[in-house]
Amino acid sequence: MAHATIGTKLDIHSGGIDLKFPHHENEITQCEAHNNEKWVNYFIHVGHLEIKGKKMAKSLKNFVTITELLESYNYQTIRI
Repeated sequence: MAHATIGTKLDIHSGGIDLKFPHHENEITQCEAHNNEKWVNYFIHVGHLEIKGKKMAKSLKNFVTITELLESYNYQTIRI
């Protein structure tokens, strides 16, 4: 899917720290096997957004919508 929209090489890719192994390792391996070349130069793992001390997740139903955020913050703040 990524290859069809942005090409076969990436400079930077990111994902949640909880998916570092095995998900991201598998993703890199599959892409490099498919293209027979290095796929991504830098892979950055990021932490989670938290709400009341718990990871924000749709499955936990503890997420906040953009519309709800805009009731308290302006778009420049959210963008940062």
